Parts: sequence; C-alpha cells; structure tokens
Amino acid sequence: MNKEALAMSFYEMDQPKQSLFAGIQTRIDRFAGWVTGFGDSYKYARMVSALSSLDDDLLAKMGITRSQIPQHAIKVLKD
Repeated sequence: MNKEALAMSFYEMDQPKQSLFAGIQTRIDRFAGWVTGFGDSYKYARMVSALSSLDDDLLAKMGITRSQIPQHAIKVLKD
C-alpha cells in the first residue's frame, strides 16, 4: 500500500459516521411532506368544489365572484 492510499484510508476513517437511521429518517421526512402536500391539495380541491357549487347570489353575499373562487380558496386555507 502506498502512502497516498494509506492517507486516504485514514482520512476516510476520520469522517463522522452517518447514523444507520439517517437514510430512513430522510425517507420518512419526504413521505410526510408528500402526505402534507397531498392533504393541502385535497383541501383546496374540496374548497373550490364547494364554492363552485354555490349560486352567484350567495357568492356575491360573500363578497366574491365566480372568477375569484381559486384565490379565495387559497386565502381561506392559508388563514
């Protein structure tokens, strides 16, 4: 074994060890983000659907027009 190969092996030995569960935790975090995103999309779709089913007079009483439904749904879900 030459000196460069030996130095490289010591360098690698000095690196902090990754936790066995670090990769699993990353996958769990990604999955949780996906589920949260899916839930938000589902809530948005349900809100738009519910508002779209209302008649124009009721929407006017709420202070929105039919074209403002997507923006209103986003606003309501953020609050």
